[in-house]
Amino acid sequence: MASTKTLLVVLIAALAQSSLAQNSIYKSTPLPEGLLGVGKPFPRMENGTVLTHSGYTNSPAPSLTVFRLTGTSPTAASLWPADSAVVSVHDACARAGHGAIAVVQAVNASEQRAWLVMSLDPSGRVESEFRTNPYVAHQVAVDGSGNIWTLGVDSEAKEHKADYNIMREYSPDGQLLRSAVPRSTFATKLDPSVNVGGTVGFSFLRARGPNIAAYIAQTREWIEVAPDGQVVSRAKVRMPANPGYPATYPLILAVTQSGSVFLQSAGFSVCKLDVQSGACSAVNEPKEALLGASGNDLLFYSLSAPTHADWVHP
Repeated sequence: MASTKTLLVVLIAALAQSSLAQNSIYKSTPLPEGLLGVGKPFPRMENGTVLTHSGYTNSPAPSLTVFRLTGTSPTAASLWPADSAVVSVHDACARAGHGAIAVVQAVNASEQRAWLVMSLDPSGRVESEFRTNPYVAHQVAVDGSGNIWTLGVDSEAKEHKADYNIMREYSPDGQLLRSAVPRSTFATKLDPSVNVGGTVGFSFLRARGPNIAAYIAQTREWIEVAPDGQVVSRAKVRMPANPGYPATYPLILAVTQSGSVFLQSAGFSVCKLDVQSGACSAVNEPKEALLGASGNDLLFYSLSAPTHADWVHP
C-alpha cells in the first residue's frame, strides 16, 4: 500500500518538470506554516475550510486540524472518545458555517471497537457523538439540510455474507434516515468503501448540489444519489492517460458550487468529470497540488513551499 508521503513525493517530482501557469491565478490566500506540504496528510477543503487528520493516534493529542480560509491560525481538535486506547480517524468534513464532522474508530483496553460520528463546534470542541455499530463509516459528507451521509461497511452483514447498503444518511442526532446502494451491485471481492491504496487510489464522498456522490476507487465508479436515496448517476470514470505515470487515478477531488467535478492525479494532471458518462476531459490549470474548491473557483498550492493558496477560475 502506497503511503501518503510516497504519493506526495510522486506529485512533487512532476513539479520540477513543468512551470506554474501564473496567468490563470487571480489571487492568493496565506496558509499557516506546517498545515500542508510534503509528508503531510492529503487535505480536504470545502465550505471555505481546510481539514487534515493524522489517521491514527494512541493518545488524546489533537488528531484533526481545521483551518478556515478567512482565519489566521488553524484549530487543533482532539477526537478521543471516553475509555479509548487507540483511535483511528477515517475521514472528516466541514459543515457550512459550523465546525466539522469526523468518523472514527475507537478501541478500548479490552479491544472492543466503537465506530462513531463526532460533531465539532467551530472551536474544535466535540459537542456530540453517536455510534454506528456494526456499520463502519470510512467516508463522510454533509448535505444541504445538515444531515450526515457516510460510505462504509456493515461488519455484521459482512460476517454473515448478507447484502447491505454501503451509503447511509443520519440526522445530526444520530437517527438513521435511509440507506442506499447495495453491496451486491459491485464486482469486487473487497468491500467497496475500503481504501486499498497502491495503484487503486482512494474513495471519496462529497455533496454535489442537493445530491451526495461517491467515487469508489476499487471499481473506479462515480455514484450519485438524490436526497431520497435513489441513484441518479452511476458511471465508470475514465481519466486521461498521463505520460510517465503507469496508473491514473484521483488523489484529490473537488466539487464546485455549480456542481462541476474536478479530479487531480499524479503529475498535477487535472481533469473535469462528466458525471453521467464518466468521461474526464483534461483542463489547463497550474502545475500545483489541488487543494479544493471555493464557490466556483479551484484552489491550488505548492507542495515544496505551501505558504499560500492560489485561486483559479477553471
